[in-house]
Amino acid sequence: MKLCWLDIRGAGGAKDAIIEEAVHQRVDAVLSDDVADLASLPPTVTRVLMVSRGELPRAADEVDAVIVDSALDAERAEIAELYPKAEIGRFVEIVDSDTLDLACEAARTDPWSVLWFHEPTKIPLEIVLAAANNSKGGVITVARKMPDVEILCGVLERGSDGVMLAVNDVGDATEFKERTRASTPDLALVALTVTEINDVGMGDRACVDTCSYLREDEGLLIGSRSSGLVLSCSETHPCRTCRPGPSESTPAAFTRTRSRRTVGRTT
Repeated sequence: MKLCWLDIRGAGGAKDAIIEEAVHQRVDAVLSDDVADLASLPPTVTRVLMVSRGELPRAADEVDAVIVDSALDAERAEIAELYPKAEIGRFVEIVDSDTLDLACEAARTDPWSVLWFHEPTKIPLEIVLAAANNSKGGVITVARKMPDVEILCGVLERGSDGVMLAVNDVGDATEFKERTRASTPDLALVALTVTEINDVGMGDRACVDTCSYLREDEGLLIGSRSSGLVLSCSETHPCRTCRPGPSESTPAAFTRTRSRRTVGRTT
């Protein structure tokens, strides 16, 4: 389960009720740009202060982490003096290659890096997660909307360490927490019997390298939801003449016959 960071800066009049709901749902952290919003939170919730452009915040004890906008990097030392007991992280808005490099640096070196990606593609996040591999800090990715939460949790099959979502209404914190708990349900497979094999030619071969190690009888489900899926096992079964591949699955390929029909073929 991923870390749940709740951004209440835009909650308005519902802020107190949302905070109460967040505590009840055991969210991991609440973020605000006002220290007063964090004062009532129990020790079980990480109190995160967001510092962006403008006046520096006043010193306070009700803060566990301070996230500083990357535009204020020059003031980071001064902010750290105001909050000697808090972890100082960085907020980076990724809009180009330079800010992507800055995000990678923050992910490698800072205790917390909160990242907002301008483009909806998840490739930049994959680059940051690869750069942050084996680092001690935490990467928190900002979700634009509720349905993005599950996607961010699964990038590169592991996702970022946590997701932050701005909430405006009571009930959002509950749904947010549930989405971070989402898991892939088990599928019931049915054994099929091969009744006939016909030679239709060489066809094409497709090889898919996955990001994780596949064991015997694990692979890819090939086909369509309308007519059925067939499990194509990975090349991990023992073989007398060659070593099994660690993470390859060979799905069905297709060849076109003289009758202009497309026939499935596996290798």
